[in-house]
Amino acid sequence: MLNKKNLYLLLHVLFLVQLGCSSRYISQMSDSSKGDDSTTGGASSTSTGYEDQYKNTEIYDMVEKFFDDEKQKIKKGLCINRQVIELAIAQISGEDEGINIVDIESLPKDYIQFLSIYGCIYGQGHAISGPTDQSMTDYSQKANYIASIQRSFKEICIDLGQDKERIKSYWLIAELSDIEQYYIDLSDKGRGRIYSINRIGNSKIFAKNFQEFLKKFLDSFKEYEESTSDEN
Repeated sequence: MLNKKNLYLLLHVLFLVQLGCSSRYISQMSDSSKGDDSTTGGASSTSTGYEDQYKNTEIYDMVEKFFDDEKQKIKKGLCINRQVIELAIAQISGEDEGINIVDIESLPKDYIQFLSIYGCIYGQGHAISGPTDQSMTDYSQKANYIASIQRSFKEICIDLGQDKERIKSYWLIAELSDIEQYYIDLSDKGRGRIYSINRIGNSKIFAKNFQEFLKKFLDSFKEYEESTSDEN
C-alpha cells in the first residue's frame, strides 16, 4: 500500500506526464494547421516542394532570367496547385457533357510545376493562362476561372469548325492578344504537342513539348518588345 506522501508524488508525476503529452499534441496540431501555403488556396499558394524540385532545371533558370530581364513589363498571376486543376477538370468534365477528356495525369508534369510555382504570367498581350485577380483566395474561385477559360476555348474551337472529338483532348495554355491561342493536344495523335490556332481556326504545331513552347513563347515576348521599340 502507498502512504499519502508516495501517493501524492505518484499523482504529481502522472500529471506532469499528461501535461507534456498535451503540450506536444497542441504543438503538432498548431504546426499542421499552418501547413504548406499551397493548402490555403490563397494568392501565395506556392508549393515549396515543387519549387525545390524545380530549381536548377533549365525551365526554372529560363523563367527566372525572363523575370529579371522583363520585370517592369510582365506580371505574375496566382499560383495554381494540383487540387485546383483537378477541381477545374471535374467541372468541365461533369457539367458539360462530352466536352472534355483531359485528366490531371495526362497534363505535362513540367507544366503543372510551372503553374504551382509561377501561376500565370501576362503582359504586352502575352499570357500563360490562369487567374490574375488577387481576390481569388480559395480553390473554388481559381478552379471556376480555369474551368471557364477552358470551356470557352473549347466552344470557340467548335465554332471555328474544329473536330468535336479532338477538341475533347485540347487544353488551353496561353494566348497572344487576339491573334493566336496555344493548346496542348493530349490525344494519342497529338502526343502532348503544343499547337497554335488563329482567329479563323487554322492550327499548326508550335512546339513538341512544354519546355520548347515556353522558350519560344518567352522569346516572342522579347521580339515583340524589340519590334515595338523600333517602331517608336
